[in-house]
Amino acid sequence: MSKREEKVDDIKKNVLTVRVARKELPDIGELVIGTVYRILEHGAYVLLDEYGGLEAYAPINEVVQSWFHDIKDYLRPGQKTVFRVIRVDARRKLVDVSFRKVREEEKKKKS
Repeated sequence: MSKREEKVDDIKKNVLTVRVARKELPDIGELVIGTVYRILEHGAYVLLDEYGGLEAYAPINEVVQSWFHDIKDYLRPGQKTVFRVIRVDARRKLVDVSFRKVREEEKKKKS
C-alpha cells in the first residue's frame, strides 16, 4: 500500500462513523460537514461526516474562485469544512457539493 493510500485510509478512519441524520442522503441546498480525503486536478472527494462517511464530489468550479487559482489553495486532505449540497442522484447514491456557495456566517453557524 502506498503512502498516499495509507493517508486516505487514515482520513477515512477518522471520519465520524455514527450517523447523525436519519436520512440516507442529504437534501439539495443542505449544509453538510465534510472531510476532504482526495484532491485531483478536476475536483476533490469529500466524506460527509453527518452521513456515515458517504462520499461526495466537489467539482473544481465549485471550489476555486477563478481558473487562475489552484484547488490546493482552498482545500487540503484531512481538512474538515462546510459544504452545500448542489446535486443528489438518489438512484446511484452520488452527491455533489460546493465549497464556494457557503457563506462565512453559514460556516460559523454550522461548525
